[in-house]
Amino acid sequence: MDSNIFTDDSFVSEQIKRYAEDFSKLYKSNKSKGQELGTDFQQLLKYSKDINKAYANMKALNQELQETHLDTINRLVLIAEYKDKNISAHIIRISRYSALIAEKSGLPEKEVQDILYTAPMHDIGKVGIPDFILLKHGKLTDDEYEIMKTHTEIGEKILANSKYDIIKLANIIAVSHHEKWNGTGYPKGLKESKIPLPGRIVALADVFDALTSKRPYKDPYPVNVACDILKKERGEHFDPELIDIFIKNIDEILKIKTEIESKEDKLIVNFNWSERDLTPHNIIGKDSKMQEIYKLIELSSQSMSNVLITGESGTGKELIATATHSLSDRKDKPFVVVNCSALPETLLESELFGHIKGSFTGAYKDKIGKFEAANGGTIFLDEIGDISPFVQVKLLRVIQEKTIVKVGDSKEIKIDMRIITATNKDLKDLITKKKFREDLYYRLKVFQINSIPLRDHTNDIPLLCAFFINKFNKKTRKNIKGLTENALRLFMDYSWPGNVRELENYIEHAFVLSNNKLIDVIDLPLEIRTPSPCPEFNNEDNSISTNHDNKKRRNKVSRTELIKLLKSNNWNKSETSRQLNISRVALWKKMKKFEIAN
Repeated sequence: MDSNIFTDDSFVSEQIKRYAEDFSKLYKSNKSKGQELGTDFQQLLKYSKDINKAYANMKALNQELQETHLDTINRLVLIAEYKDKNISAHIIRISRYSALIAEKSGLPEKEVQDILYTAPMHDIGKVGIPDFILLKHGKLTDDEYEIMKTHTEIGEKILANSKYDIIKLANIIAVSHHEKWNGTGYPKGLKESKIPLPGRIVALADVFDALTSKRPYKDPYPVNVACDILKKERGEHFDPELIDIFIKNIDEILKIKTEIESKEDKLIVNFNWSERDLTPHNIIGKDSKMQEIYKLIELSSQSMSNVLITGESGTGKELIATATHSLSDRKDKPFVVVNCSALPETLLESELFGHIKGSFTGAYKDKIGKFEAANGGTIFLDEIGDISPFVQVKLLRVIQEKTIVKVGDSKEIKIDMRIITATNKDLKDLITKKKFREDLYYRLKVFQINSIPLRDHTNDIPLLCAFFINKFNKKTRKNIKGLTENALRLFMDYSWPGNVRELENYIEHAFVLSNNKLIDVIDLPLEIRTPSPCPEFNNEDNSISTNHDNKKRRNKVSRTELIKLLKSNNWNKSETSRQLNISRVALWKKMKKFEIAN
């Protein structure tokens, strides 16, 4: 028999390999016992195959564990990002803080690494907690506390179902962290020895970071104040020994904090998509500005008043109209959509009101108009700013009289419908120019909703990318996982004049070109890859000249003016660069040249 089978690189035990080689030598030197040794050898060979198989399974399970771990972390970051844009940095910080405390506490290297990986999972229950509770300033009510507790228990169950030790550790941390939560900002009872050490470590790191970080409902405490608060809670809410270790190593903690905050590139999430990421309105977006839109949709759906939706092209005005109808009492009735800019005046009149046979050339039979088709439900008139004065007069009569007359007929037909209109034009400006009737404007704008341009809720870009990647993966049968870091940076810095529709177009464009797992910069259209015209420096007054409106006008911004602009935008570099019509990288270079601190 050949012993080479035992030299396979995938073999787990070097010891068994040596046993096999010894067995082979013994078998060859003592043929008289060949049958007996051969039988034993066959048994050993079977053991080796079993171990080989077990090792392969272990590798597969380990791979599954890593994917599960990363997916959980990334999904948590992706969703939590829309509750607090600083969550991703928060997750990195508490992981590093926790690992440092664990190391200084004398834990073995493996346990330190496990805590580093599992610390962020204590927040898994936050995924389902409503914003008004998660971002509340002050103590929770009993009802709010029960909601938070329910979701954290769900998070615990998600983790508890895992068979992996590292996820079980995350479960211990989650239970320690949330089961003892009293709704005031501190986990209570952490001085008790019953709480496992990893839970006590992560709780301390989490609270310190919460105190020293900006939140939507508070400004950060100075580090010395945060440390004083922790010292005050020493022995009450936190393990005294851990407090001492933490304070003793505060310089290293602050070094970690500075290192992470100095990086502009935060944790890049993966682009997994789930139907759970859709809001109840079937609209994608979890930014706080989108939350305001959802509130207006819900309010408008409770009324039968006419709604005017305004906003730039590609911002989802039709989605808002659809959501308003689907949440209303008329949701089971027709929802009819008409694009008013797609048809000339004569055809639009026939499309809206219908016509009778012979009323004009080509009218070979009676036709029911969109108004009549929407009877009992809702009609959505898109691009209402494009309709002619003649159609405006007829539409005003429909609103006032609740009746229509088909083209070529004299008989009035009563209708009951809700009218929702949308436009990307300034109707007040059209009124001033005598292109739109003022009385019609006020009839249509009983309730107004302004859709948000994508540049004002860029936090939603990763989620929108995830949705469109999932959509085109199904359509093209590709398996693209997401965007590279550089591609995502371009998306986050771009001004998106075409809004979400333009984003979808760019993702589709990338699917045509890319055969890789990640969409890279080279896969994107030239428009987004070409930087804005490079600003020029005026050496005489040390100012920036930027190109606007195809270089027709020049806008010089001095150092003082740039600082003022940054302050007015709350130091938001994306918005400042958009107003200057330059990229964020260009802005950063100008800030560096002007010696403007970040």
